[in-house]
Amino acid sequence: MTTSNTYTFDPANADLVLEAFERIGKRSNQLDGNMLRSAARSANFICSNWANLGINLWKVGQTTVPLVQGVSLLTLPISVSQVLTVYLTPSGASDRILYPFGRDDYMSIPNKTDQAPPNAYWFNRTSTPTLQLWPVPDSGGPYTLTYAAMLRQMDFGATMAQTADLPYRFLDAFCADLAVALSVKFAPERLQVLMPLAQKALNDARAEDRELAPISISPDLSSYWN
Repeated sequence: MTTSNTYTFDPANADLVLEAFERIGKRSNQLDGNMLRSAARSANFICSNWANLGINLWKVGQTTVPLVQGVSLLTLPISVSQVLTVYLTPSGASDRILYPFGRDDYMSIPNKTDQAPPNAYWFNRTSTPTLQLWPVPDSGGPYTLTYAAMLRQMDFGATMAQTADLPYRFLDAFCADLAVALSVKFAPERLQVLMPLAQKALNDARAEDRELAPISISPDLSSYWN
């Protein structure tokens, strides 16, 4: 048996759109500019919806920023969808994990201007997300802060020569979801057939999109003995 010995399959946006249209029974010679623009719009709505389904590992990135004494509010890029882990690196010391708290927890702090090495953060999920640190960074630094975050998928461009912000294992799920969205608009008679296929493709992809490291959970029982 002779194989290709290549790993280059990375279809352009145009190929993903054509595949989705073919799944609803529309050939390329039946498409017009309005239909292609509609497909690109639907593709971006799919990306928006996938951001609500949990952590997409291929979109997890890590960023390190220097902290400034007296500045506790960090403005994050609009590409940040969810902050997952945050740790502080003091000068000449070991990394320290920071713990998340919510809006009410932060609001209940009596003195929000106390300065010390930060040990907690509040991720405020506004349109322009922010990270509120507490305590406020003091003069004991320099400190650097590292956070891991799930990022938004990059826009699915109407320029069909571009490629989608997708890993190999999610290509079929994306085409299947796009076919469903296009079926609602252009082939509603196929919707009942396409919906379960799309759900299975997405479930299969998400089931594989996981870390394979073992998890060890150890309860803290020290309060029972102290």
